[in-house]
Amino acid sequence: MKKFIIAFFIFSSVFAAPKDKVTIEKAKALVKVSIVKKGDIAVRYIYYGMVTSDREALIYPDLPGKVMAVKVKEGDHVRKDQVVALIKRDIPGLEYRPLKVKSTIDGIVGFVYVKPGQMVAQQVPLMYIVDPNSLKIEVYIPQSDLSFIKTGKSALITVAGDTLKGVVSEISPAIDMKTREAKVYIKPTGKWQRILKPGMLVGAFIAKEESKNTLIVPLSALVKEGNQYVVFKVSGGIAHKKNVEIGIKSGKYVEIKSGIAEGDTVITLGAAGLSDGQPVEIGGEIK
Repeated sequence: MKKFIIAFFIFSSVFAAPKDKVTIEKAKALVKVSIVKKGDIAVRYIYYGMVTSDREALIYPDLPGKVMAVKVKEGDHVRKDQVVALIKRDIPGLEYRPLKVKSTIDGIVGFVYVKPGQMVAQQVPLMYIVDPNSLKIEVYIPQSDLSFIKTGKSALITVAGDTLKGVVSEISPAIDMKTREAKVYIKPTGKWQRILKPGMLVGAFIAKEESKNTLIVPLSALVKEGNQYVVFKVSGGIAHKKNVEIGIKSGKYVEIKSGIAEGDTVITLGAAGLSDGQPVEIGGEIK
């Protein structure tokens, strides 16, 4: 009997399941943002000066004598040719009518320097009178800064916590040979009469560079890459890198000339180290 050897070959089909697709997502970065807005920005220099006036006068007697009476007090309004003091002239054997001392301008009595009974000479001023409607700020500007100081240029006047507007009204045609400074006058504008007083020391800010109604973002939004500045604009939870052209830097803000638009949302905290297209989570807004 023939033996038949039947070989059974069992084939194991190995079906390799397709590998799971692994999506490597970039981690979300926590950032703070700011909305791009328009405004004014300037680089201002501060100069200190004194409040003076176009119309002011020291009142002197025409002749020496004793002060018989002071007819006004500090703060009084006086008119030109109004009698402000009487001077008694005592000469043995002679009688004189009291000498009438008159104001030479309309204004307010700023200071009274004498009292009744005091002897005065023609060189001794009795009082100081100033026209309060013609006050101005006298400052001294270094020669190096005169290139951007022009008549008509706006200025900000600061005194005792108040800020007033002003304009450069006069620039001296000569420079002091010792200090290398020029005298400049700033005329206050707006409601300043109750704030400024003759003799006050005030600060005057004058812009070296300024832009009005321009795009402004916090300086912290800028990231420098080589010679180029970029900001990261947030849209749909994604950070998009934008090349920008910057202008004036002042304090905590910078002018943006191109690259983004008004109303855009830009990252102001957490921008360093971000990559273009990275997901972000907004954790607050910096205004």
